[in-house]
Amino acid sequence: MFSWMEFLQLAESLAQFPDDEAKQRTVISRSYYFVYHITTEAVVGQRQWVRRDAKHRVWTELKQLGRSSNDKLVIDIGVKGLDLKLWREWADYTLPFAGVGHHKSVAEAATSAIEEARTIADLIAKLK
Repeated sequence: MFSWMEFLQLAESLAQFPDDEAKQRTVISRSYYFVYHITTEAVVGQRQWVRRDAKHRVWTELKQLGRSSNDKLVIDIGVKGLDLKLWREWADYTLPFAGVGHHKSVAEAATSAIEEARTIADLIAKLK
């Protein structure tokens, strides 16, 4: 059976090709979708904190929920998820590379996307 973790594993295997921009962009995209799906399963499916139709607005809704309940963990998930979503949008839609955040190369952004995805997954695991 398919697991969302396979997206992260694919990203990690593609990250081994730092000179291939298409693969590096795919690393960013797959890292984002790994986190997006595990987050929506946690906060839409299990906890029902966010409306099912929120889709990619899940990050904004989590930030708002965290602020209204003064929950730093939920705020962090929303902020980090939104950042990774912006990187994913750049990777999927923008030419040429002009920098993503503070990153100087696509490969650097891709490596950071994997790290950020793992960080968000760890935060999700801490939710009560």
